[in-house]
Amino acid sequence: MVENLLIIPDLGKKLSLLLDMGLNGIHKATELSERTGIGAPEISRYRRRGDNRISRSKFKSLCKVYADTVEEKLWFESIEAFTNALTANAIEPI
Repeated sequence: MVENLLIIPDLGKKLSLLLDMGLNGIHKATELSERTGIGAPEISRYRRRGDNRISRSKFKSLCKVYADTVEEKLWFESIEAFTNALTANAIEPI
C-alpha cells in the first residue's frame, strides 16, 4: 500500500531555514534525521533537489520535532509567510 503524499511548498527551503536558525538545537541535517527518523539522503533530496512531496508519517515527525516553533498549517504557507512567522517569533520579547 502506498502512503498518501503531501505537497509542501518549498519544503527544502523551509528545512534549510530551520537548520540555519538552529531551532530546537538542530543545526545539521544529520541531527534532524536522528530526531525525525527521516533518512539523511531524503532530507538532502528535499533541500537540494526541491522535492516537495513527503509522506504523511514523515511530515508528522517533522511537525512533532518543531511543534514548539512551527504550527502545522504554517508548513503549507509560502516560504515568505513561513520565514516571516519564524523571524517574528524569534524576535518577540520574553
